[in-house]
Amino acid sequence: MAVALFLIGWQIVGASEIIRSDLISYPSEVAETFLAMSASGELGSNVLVSLQEFIQGFVPAIALGIAAGTAFALSARLHYLFEPLIVALNTSPIIAFVPIVVVWFGVGTQSKAIMVFLAAVIPILINTMTGIGQVHESWIRACRAFGRANPR
Repeated sequence: MAVALFLIGWQIVGASEIIRSDLISYPSEVAETFLAMSASGELGSNVLVSLQEFIQGFVPAIALGIAAGTAFALSARLHYLFEPLIVALNTSPIIAFVPIVVVWFGVGTQSKAIMVFLAAVIPILINTMTGIGQVHESWIRACRAFGRANPR
């Protein structure tokens, strides 16, 4: 019900041009454009480009986030050394990095992949550190009993 009311309100505001039409669209216009782009094949090619940029940024973020998170969880020295940097990056809004990324890398695929990387790597790193740090002691003892390497 709330979604329907929102869409109706959005349609009324957009179609009546209470707000300038170059600043806001409306649901029926979005649907028409979606259908037109789908029929022409333009939407599919744009989705593939976006998916490529996402994969180019997210796969390295996973690799570095898990590797660094594991290292920081297993080494107290590394954890204490890098914790201020991790906290600073985690609390910084990612959008603040856009101007410098654009200046350094331009507005192409590479800068978009870098923004995906920056948005993903710190949360992955923090969750990896937290997950490894919260392994229950009984599981660690079980691993040692069965001759596995020390998980911490």
